[in-house]
Amino acid sequence: FAGRMEKPMKLVAALFLAFTIVLALTKDWQTVAEYAPVVGLAALLFNLLSLAVGYFVPRLLNIPKRQAIAIGMEIGIHNGTLAIALALSPSLLNNPTMAVPAALYSLIMFFTAAGFGWWVSRGHVAARAEGETVN
Repeated sequence: FAGRMEKPMKLVAALFLAFTIVLALTKDWQTVAEYAPVVGLAALLFNLLSLAVGYFVPRLLNIPKRQAIAIGMEIGIHNGTLAIALALSPSLLNNPTMAVPAALYSLIMFFTAAGFGWWVSRGHVAARAEGETVN
């Protein structure tokens, strides 16, 4: 059952994340437009730093490259959906302004994670094509 549900649940999770980001961005668009230049740059820098630290520290500790990639992704892709939900929840913070950084981070992380994934996996694709193993 878990194996059959893996693909549909990935789709549901992605749709839920997209819905949450759109909700956070549209709920208080004026605030987003006002704070996006400042918060967006901070979110981008934090995301890039998280990806870099998550990848390079394990590599410095001689952890295999595949595990370092996984650690980098795990650290770089934070749970923005939870932060947005907490900020928007009427029973918790009920503050759309506080959802803006998480929403921007969540949006930015898709692009930086894709770039990071492409960058770190370049050697894996070439090595697999030649039949080598990559650690």
